[in-house]
Amino acid sequence: MAMSVKAQTIERDLQNARAKAQYSAFPELTRRYVKHNKDGIVLANTALLELAIVEAENAVSRTQKWTQAISLDDTPELITTSPKIKQASVQEAVDRLERVLSKGTEEHQEYAAIVLARTAMATDAPDRVQRVAHYLQNIQLPPAKIPTGYNFALVICGLTVKGMALEEEDRIPEAIVSYDNASILAQANPNERSDELHAWVENALYRASLLKMRQRDLIAATRSFRAYHGQALQWSPNFRLPRRSTIYQYYSQALLSSYKAFLSQSIATNGISSIIEYVPLNEQSQFYLPTLTQETAQIHAYWEDALYAVTQFPKADEKNWRALAMIEQIIEDRRLLGPGSDADKRTLVETIYRASQKTFQSPRILRFLFLALVDLGQYDEAVLALSSYLDMIKLNNKVKNASEGGELSNEQRSRQDVESERDIASVMVAGCRLYGKELKKPSEALLYAKEAFEIIEKHLQQEDAQELLSDVYKYQGIAYGLQASRAHEPELRPGLFSKAIESIEKAIEISPESFDTHYYHAYHLAETRDIPKAILAVKQSLNFNASHIPSWHLLTLLLSSQKDYERALNVCAVGLKESEWDLPNLDEFTASRQEGEEYLSLRITQMALQNQLYGPEAALEQQEVLFSLYTKVFAADPNAQGESVYDVRTISRGSHSELELTANGTIVMSGRPRASSVLSSRSRNGGGSDIGTMTAGGSNNTLEVPKANYAASVTSSIGSSGSRGRRSIPPPSATATHSTLGRSMLGLPPQVNRPTAKSIQQTAKANKILVTLWLMSASTFLKLGRVDDAIKAIGEAERVDASNPDVWYQLGLFHLSQEDAETASVSFSKALALEPFHVACLTRVGRNYLEAGSLEMAEGVLGSATKSQGWDSAEAWFYLGKVFEASDRLTRAKECLWYALDLESSRVDDLVMVNVRQIAEMGAYVELLEYNNIDGMILLSELSRRRIRSIQKLIRVGKNEVVVVLRVDKEKGYIDLSKRRVSATDIIKCEERYNKSKAVHSIMSTVAKKEDKDLEKLYEQLAWPLYAKYGHAYDAFKVALNEPEKVFEGLEIPESTKEELRRLTPQPVKIRADIEVTCFDYEGIDAIKTAFKEAEAVSLPDVPIRVKLVAPPLYVMITNALDKQLGIDTMEKAIAVLEESIKKSKGNMVTKMS
Repeated sequence: MAMSVKAQTIERDLQNARAKAQYSAFPELTRRYVKHNKDGIVLANTALLELAIVEAENAVSRTQKWTQAISLDDTPELITTSPKIKQASVQEAVDRLERVLSKGTEEHQEYAAIVLARTAMATDAPDRVQRVAHYLQNIQLPPAKIPTGYNFALVICGLTVKGMALEEEDRIPEAIVSYDNASILAQANPNERSDELHAWVENALYRASLLKMRQRDLIAATRSFRAYHGQALQWSPNFRLPRRSTIYQYYSQALLSSYKAFLSQSIATNGISSIIEYVPLNEQSQFYLPTLTQETAQIHAYWEDALYAVTQFPKADEKNWRALAMIEQIIEDRRLLGPGSDADKRTLVETIYRASQKTFQSPRILRFLFLALVDLGQYDEAVLALSSYLDMIKLNNKVKNASEGGELSNEQRSRQDVESERDIASVMVAGCRLYGKELKKPSEALLYAKEAFEIIEKHLQQEDAQELLSDVYKYQGIAYGLQASRAHEPELRPGLFSKAIESIEKAIEISPESFDTHYYHAYHLAETRDIPKAILAVKQSLNFNASHIPSWHLLTLLLSSQKDYERALNVCAVGLKESEWDLPNLDEFTASRQEGEEYLSLRITQMALQNQLYGPEAALEQQEVLFSLYTKVFAADPNAQGESVYDVRTISRGSHSELELTANGTIVMSGRPRASSVLSSRSRNGGGSDIGTMTAGGSNNTLEVPKANYAASVTSSIGSSGSRGRRSIPPPSATATHSTLGRSMLGLPPQVNRPTAKSIQQTAKANKILVTLWLMSASTFLKLGRVDDAIKAIGEAERVDASNPDVWYQLGLFHLSQEDAETASVSFSKALALEPFHVACLTRVGRNYLEAGSLEMAEGVLGSATKSQGWDSAEAWFYLGKVFEASDRLTRAKECLWYALDLESSRVDDLVMVNVRQIAEMGAYVELLEYNNIDGMILLSELSRRRIRSIQKLIRVGKNEVVVVLRVDKEKGYIDLSKRRVSATDIIKCEERYNKSKAVHSIMSTVAKKEDKDLEKLYEQLAWPLYAKYGHAYDAFKVALNEPEKVFEGLEIPESTKEELRRLTPQPVKIRADIEVTCFDYEGIDAIKTAFKEAEAVSLPDVPIRVKLVAPPLYVMITNALDKQLGIDTMEKAIAVLEESIKKSKGNMVTKMS
């Protein structure tokens, strides 16, 4: 019988009321429905049974004071359900439905059976599982034909109830299948929406997700979590928030645990040393890092949103441990995914600040905040957080000491918010690092190191705290080294350096594979001038991390300190290749700005070495590249400019998830996050740090790279504002309001309204590097005689940072080169006003006083330099020795000159030329001819490898010998030398170097005497530039014989001096070879003549080959050459041609002597 229109309308209203859970309307609607449709008795009684269930559940919940908040404590092993109702409370409604069940349609009967199964599952009846199975035994779930409306919700209800029944029977896999069927149906029918549907879908997904976690199936659990999150976006904002919080908690754990397992497997498979090194590159990968980070950010934001919505500020003696656990897991997830950008670090700090508003005086929150602020670079706030943390720890220790009880477990510590001794020790280590490495306050750093040692010794097992102990020793060593470098008392400095090296060596004993510890070891050894050991230490660092640019840089500097410039340049090139910044295309790479700064610094050192080896022209070619590289390194960081992926304001809560799940469980991005969301209110109102709001940077921070024709690209004078169309780099004060988020082509790094200590340090470093580049340009231009370009480069440096003392020092040197001593003195005074212990400036001023005859002033200035930061300046000690020599204090003069020698040149393994002064029983006393005739000694055992029968045959008084430095004793003033360890090749090289230098000095001395010039100034004007350009001034003088204009170009010396130099240039070296040539063939004489002609044909314009007869068959082949090596090579080639020619004629040739 067909229903009337009235009955259909009432049925529709009833179904809508059931879908919307409007239970108060059920009695009236069912009464009217039965009145107009007698066949609807089953549907009406089914609705009334639902009403009875809800009323009974509400009554039990009120009686037991049960709320959804209990779900906050759910775990995969223990999933709570609502309290069971008494069977008697719904028995009447059940009986009434069962009596009329046979009178309804087949469809009504099926859905009534589902409600009956739900009723049975909600009761405390012992046989409820059997009843559920009885009611559902004839129902196909899921059905072949999917219904719509409230009936669809009942199908989901039936699948969920079935899963719960199977779960009670401990048939977990079958229960999961039933829950998954409900989830699949819900996702396949997104247009079906109702309150009851959402309730049953949530229940199914909630239990399925946690059961999969119980089964340790992380991938399957992650799929269910994603499905839950996708469905949650359709629910009302306050719907079951406690359960959502629990879901997001385990969602995060499952996702990151599976990612960690994946990385561990990849490491084992691919042999990668660190999980951070491996990043899946396939965007469709389950663990593609950018997408995974985006998903994790959403989880964290929704978890925080849900938890804080149901969490109140704790009462007295209460701990909001759930908020603490959430923050701890968020930090752990961030650590696993990588450090992130500055924006990500800033949002983490804001997240911790919001957590602090849900907790009360939590030491754990303060610990997290301190570490996050240090990572962000907000050192001033980090210091305050550290101080508060220590105060809280002291207070908690007093309470703990006053209370009774045994040792707490990790879970108890977490719930009671009690810090473990390891946590406290780790904070002490971080404090030591903060004060020693970042804030450069070694005294405070050593106090924290002391506290850390005490905690580790008293409360931790040594084997469990090896990493902490190693870090304490390392940062303690850094602090001692910093104290030593700043010490003004010479007697304190050696002890502090010894403590620094001892601490770092202990750190290496604990963690021998720590590359950065080996680097610091090498660094401090280098500071104490123990170069051989420093080289070994830095090589150890590179063995463990070949891509560590600072180690390559240190090795380059160590080799250059031994005057091994070619090898240093080769090492520098190898180190640069290890950096990702050396790639030709920098559009897509992962290297950080920090790595870029290290790479740029090494490139600057490379240019200095090229200048030393190949002259200023070679260095000038690299300057444009370095300025271009500077703009890339210190350009605005895109990662810092954009919004953080973790920022709650970028997490959208629309109708669909930003992450879509494909059929195989792979996640893909579905569009970009929207700029705003309902979560943004928590960022505005939920608390945060007082970090300033970022604003866009200005567009006037552009750097024009100097071109080869420098004069056209720089301003006309120091005080001018620059040419039109060119924007110069403003000083720091002019850019103080620019944001780190600004997007501009900049020369100086952008700044924020309230910059962090780290950003201030980065800005200062950027300024210093840019000043260095300009001053290197100025120095190069000055060497090339381009005076106008030099002063303009200094002007650019002044505009970048007028407070940099190097600018004024370089300006002073410029004025000295122009013989303007008065203006130079003013510039030096400005440099010393900015930095009173500027070593180079003090040395130069002291030298000026010495040359002017003001010995007391010179002694005061140079003494101040050598007692402070210039204790390792060879030049300062040298001129101080000259001061003592001029004032007839010869003992002090000798000490200073010896120390200067030790610092600058007399290194172990150096070859030196000596003159034998006296032969004694222990050995021979000698004078080092190249180092102001300082005394040395060749021990008897170091004279020869063979047995010594007569010392006089090995060494004679007054003879020059080539020896090698064995050891240098600073305290006793001894230099031990060896003759037996010098090879024949070493002797040739050293003699050649010595003879060249001797010839150059002879030329310079003669010119200075004839031209009435100061010898030292003549060296500065002439010899040193030629050394820099040609490697040795001797080689320059040889070239000057034929190309004087080329050699002396750019040098401002009078024509008379040039003429005198040409007249005194070196004489050619004579080279000869005695040979015996025979040919007994019929035409032997002609064959010999032909062979001689072919040999002479090898001659070069500068190396003529001639053969002369001594007495048949003896001949001599001779040549003259300015370049000795070229002459020898040409002679050998001529001899080879002669031998080949004579042998063709059946003759023979023997070289008697060459």
